[in-house]
Amino acid sequence: PAAVGHPPNQSTLCWPASRRDGTTERQLAVMPDTPWPVSSLPFLGLLLPSSAIPRVGLPEKRLFISGDDMDFTMRACKAGYALYLQPTAVLHHPLPALRPMRILHRTIWMQSIPALKLYFEVRNRLWVARHHHGLGPQLGVLFVTLYRFAFTMVQMPDRRQQAKAYLHGILDGMLGRLERRPLGP
Repeated sequence: PAAVGHPPNQSTLCWPASRRDGTTERQLAVMPDTPWPVSSLPFLGLLLPSSAIPRVGLPEKRLFISGDDMDFTMRACKAGYALYLQPTAVLHHPLPALRPMRILHRTIWMQSIPALKLYFEVRNRLWVARHHHGLGPQLGVLFVTLYRFAFTMVQMPDRRQQAKAYLHGILDGMLGRLERRPLGP
């Protein structure tokens, strides 16, 4: 199902839906009512046959809190399963807290999350990119992460903890170190 915000935001997807053709969509209202072929899905409402587990495996527990669903559904695609987002089936979920930043006459939206969760998001995105797509795409994710890091240092609260989360997350993600937990349990 489509994970959308609580009213009055029930037309906004919590996370952009990425089609297999590379296009993305953030608004449910512009999507057709037919199933949308996507490259990954969140665990929220995910349905799959139990026969998929022997072929796909279990979710990677070391990725818990961010990216575990992306890794799992990408593995499902590699195992031959097709993923679809069904826009007519919805579940409500809190929208991520976003903060606007104006840069060169453009508004960029940054997600505001605690440092501990940020560490896992950064580390896991880098690991997933390398694990599923290779070094080139991982470097692309690193570039975007460094860009976000620079603007976090300008705009976000608690910059010291945020910087620590970014730096540890980048290092551990690039090196594939999923066992470390430098910011807490």
